[in-house]
Amino acid sequence: MGFKIIIESWQPEDGCQLVFPQGLVGIGGGAFRGCELPEELAVPQGVAYIGERAFSGCTGLRRVVLPESLERLGEAAFEHCTQLEEVLLPSQLRELPVALFQGCSSLRIGELPQDLRRIGAKAFMNCRSLECANLPDGLESVGERAFSGCTALEAVRFPDRLLELGSRSFFGCRALDYVLFPDEVDALGEQVFKGCHLLNVMEAQEPLRGKLLRQG
Repeated sequence: MGFKIIIESWQPEDGCQLVFPQGLVGIGGGAFRGCELPEELAVPQGVAYIGERAFSGCTGLRRVVLPESLERLGEAAFEHCTQLEEVLLPSQLRELPVALFQGCSSLRIGELPQDLRRIGAKAFMNCRSLECANLPDGLESVGERAFSGCTALEAVRFPDRLLELGSRSFFGCRALDYVLFPDEVDALGEQVFKGCHLLNVMEAQEPLRGKLLRQG
């Protein structure tokens, strides 16, 4: 039986490079927190989980590629990676945890995983370079403040299966002027679009069925 390797911590020395060992299956909580890492990071195939705050505060990161083997991401795993621009997520990932990319002010994420079911609270909070949120068809829940403070966000398309929008999930998205709702939303939290001054807010008594909100 082969060994399974888990990285729990890493203390870089001057001039050293990060090379992931063969057989790596997990990266522990806070393992690389605040470390100076290369601009591009590719987590190797075989890694099944990344712990809480594993790469939090790695301000030199610009691009991250996560493997298809990844099953679980810990809370705030990449929070406050302020230079991070792009993350390639595995296609089968079903949940983005709390505060995953909170404070990643340069992030312009591309496609979200098609199997994604839930976006956790504050997952993209204060991602001030994010311009568009094209949410996947299978998404069912967007957590509280998930996109709060995304001041460059202009357009959001909600999938038909969406059941819940958490409170203040788009609070302060002041550039947002285009929202397409699905046929039905079971739970709409408080102040979802508060501070979205360009958006025409519908009256509360109107049903959320195929509604298009747009300035003008």
